[in-house]
Amino acid sequence: MLTRSRRPLHGWRNTTSLLQRCTSVGDVTESARRAVLDHFGWEGGHADIWRVFADADAFRLVVDALVEPWRSTHITRIVGIESRGFLLGGACAAALGVGFVAIRKEAGLLPGPKATAQAGQDYRGEHHRLRMQRILDPSDRVLLVDDWAERGSQSLAAKELVEACGAQFAGVTVIVDELTTRTRSALQRLPSLVTADERGPSKDSQPWGCPEEALPERGDDQLSRIRCRSRAKPARPYICRFSTEQATAQRRGVAV
Repeated sequence: MLTRSRRPLHGWRNTTSLLQRCTSVGDVTESARRAVLDHFGWEGGHADIWRVFADADAFRLVVDALVEPWRSTHITRIVGIESRGFLLGGACAAALGVGFVAIRKEAGLLPGPKATAQAGQDYRGEHHRLRMQRILDPSDRVLLVDDWAERGSQSLAAKELVEACGAQFAGVTVIVDELTTRTRSALQRLPSLVTADERGPSKDSQPWGCPEEALPERGDDQLSRIRCRSRAKPARPYICRFSTEQATAQRRGVAV
């Protein structure tokens, strides 16, 4: 269990004092943004947002800020995608006093009649089939809550699930927004706390333009975490993994 006295990697700020100073919607959002940036970090090249949830005050700030823009919009249900969407969505549903409906990935148990939707490729290059119990009805106005929106493929699939049940999809609220303008507009309304530029780069990330460019020499058995830009879609970077051996073989046209 993490405590302020034993926290090894990130400095703690006085988030309690931030809570006490929040007197407006703008104050809530700014305080939550500061709490996220203070606690967020990169661990071994992986984004670590779990530390935000480990601090009670920071977690409360984030939940309050995520729901604040929606308090007067007549939301009746919140949906969240497995897995961090369960944690955040449930907390936000409790804060708004509305019900929570889970969206599960294909492997998870989900009894009863279900709506299903196939999500497009995510930031890891994976495709997930999302499922949701048919609990929603046409009287529902639904908000999707998530921690991070990079490509938006799962958010778009969640929107499809909500609308397949006849409910109204109101929009998405997230902590970190990395979406393109086109994807963001397809999701109706999407307030966020932190943008991609604010959360900083991974120390293990190596920016480069395309696979045929030289890769850093880091050992054949070590995974190189790199940011690469596709020629076909230059507008958005995505994170991918190659071992140095695999990437070098790909560049030379050799099968591995």
